[in-house]
Amino acid sequence: MRTPTQSVTQRKIKPSHLYLGAALYRIVHHSNFRHLALLGRNLYVVNNVKIVLMKYATKRLKQTRKNRVLYRFTFTPNEMQQLLNYAQQPRNEVLVVLVCRYEAVCLLNWTKFTNLINVNCSKSEWIAVAVRAGCRKRGGMLVSGSTRRRMPVAHSHFPAIIF
Repeated sequence: MRTPTQSVTQRKIKPSHLYLGAALYRIVHHSNFRHLALLGRNLYVVNNVKIVLMKYATKRLKQTRKNRVLYRFTFTPNEMQQLLNYAQQPRNEVLVVLVCRYEAVCLLNWTKFTNLINVNCSKSEWIAVAVRAGCRKRGGMLVSGSTRRRMPVAHSHFPAIIF
């Protein structure tokens, strides 16, 4: 039997519910949305085809010279191996969604993701998302990773590319 403390704790809203919930809300309210299933921790399948890993950052790392706010996401060898396994299966399309606090949602397809990090690495890798401060629509995001490559990502990619 649960104690009163346990039941209250289980009902608490966690930060992940807020940040990932904002992204999930935009997905399930898209006109082409049909189905969502949980595969694992922060790993979903959308419309039975798209495998989506969601991560969130709650802290701004710094503000850059070009008035951009920087968020950093770490990927463990386990996460990368799991995504690689899904990507190698026929008919699967793997996407990575990075929720940057209240600023933006960055969507990377498998090609962009693997250009930014080495998924076969035995140590953790990182991706940084620079969002123009105070301007969510104009300018997009600048994304870089452990491989030292950089690329722009449009705000409009999320959730459009999922569908």
